[in-house]
Amino acid sequence: MNLETEIRNKVFEKFPNAVFKLQNESHMHSVPENSETHFKLIIADDSFVNTPRVLRHKMVFSHLGDLMQKFHALALHCYTHDELSKLDSEPESPECAKK
Repeated sequence: MNLETEIRNKVFEKFPNAVFKLQNESHMHSVPENSETHFKLIIADDSFVNTPRVLRHKMVFSHLGDLMQKFHALALHCYTHDELSKLDSEPESPECAKK
């Protein structure tokens, strides 16, 4: 099983009612082709209601557990369903400086 699928499965396990989008953004960085080193996760779940952003991130990170050791970066954007519905566009990730 590839790392992207493992992350996706873990997120679904913890947040079964979430709407989420996981993107492998490794191609935007100075890594070998087909790498799984940089990801972006946009997630909306009502378990985040009345929860500060840093605690939302901790909820996701703690559930990913040992998977966190297998990649370099995770751009994490956690919302409630209501917050997500009010966004005009999804958060963009910057290009990494290529070597």
